Amino acid sequence: MIFSNYNLFTKFLKAQLSNPFTFKGRIGRVEYLLSVIFVTLLTFPVLFIDSPGVDFSNENQLDFYVVLFVFLVCFVLFYTHAFVIKRLHDADFSGWWSIVIIWLLPILLDVVIKSESLLLTFLISRLSYTILLVIKGTKGKNKYGGPPEF
Repeated sequence: MIFSNYNLFTKFLKAQLSNPFTFKGRIGRVEYLLSVIFVTLLTFPVLFIDSPGVDFSNENQLDFYVVLFVFLVCFVLFYTHAFVIKRLHDADFSGWWSIVIIWLLPILLDVVIKSESLLLTFLISRLSYTILLVIKGTKGKNKYGGPPEF
């Protein structure tokens, strides 16, 4: 059982390193879940940038963290759009629905609830990611390609 999990992880890494930013093709629920976990782990250190060891009065250190933060945000947004679009393709939906799932749904629900909490907006966006995890992909080939490996 341990070797099958290792095999799954190596397949995921191979797939992610070969074409992480392409919007073509399909990914299954397992690869989608692993992608969400990967992005979550990648963005987790950003929460600690405002730690006691960081001196924002030092201009060089501030510039480094601003560049790092902007790079990380751009990477995460592009990568997230890529795997959300591929997951939508697996369910035979157009990739344009990613705009609704990533941007409009969380923002509109936040406006309707009239919350000023970033945590609530974060939870709403995670709900939309969970919906993509639950829906089944189409069996066999569809207009976006063959069935995903895992």
